[in-house]
Amino acid sequence: MRLMLQFNEQDVRHKRAYDILKKSPRHCADLVTSAVLHYVECPDAHMELDAVSLRSMIRSVITEMLADGTLQVSAQMAAPTNNWQKEAESEDSSLGSLMDAFR
Repeated sequence: MRLMLQFNEQDVRHKRAYDILKKSPRHCADLVTSAVLHYVECPDAHMELDAVSLRSMIRSVITEMLADGTLQVSAQMAAPTNNWQKEAESEDSSLGSLMDAFR
């Protein structure tokens, strides 16, 4: 079976996917098959590599660790600011999800 894909050169996600596929030409079909099946069969697949979701998970883990004492804040650390929140809101989500390339 054959299927021809045409990538949009202006889309960064397409360019990333194209570059990845070009690096392993012998395994292209396997990689595309695995990616598509994962994307279709996993309801939360679109959120896996999303920068906002990763930040949320990391903050959640840090909060839990601070609460249970497995992580402690050093007295030498500067006072925290809420700049991360402003950055997260204004940041272009260029990290994006590799799976977005298959949408």
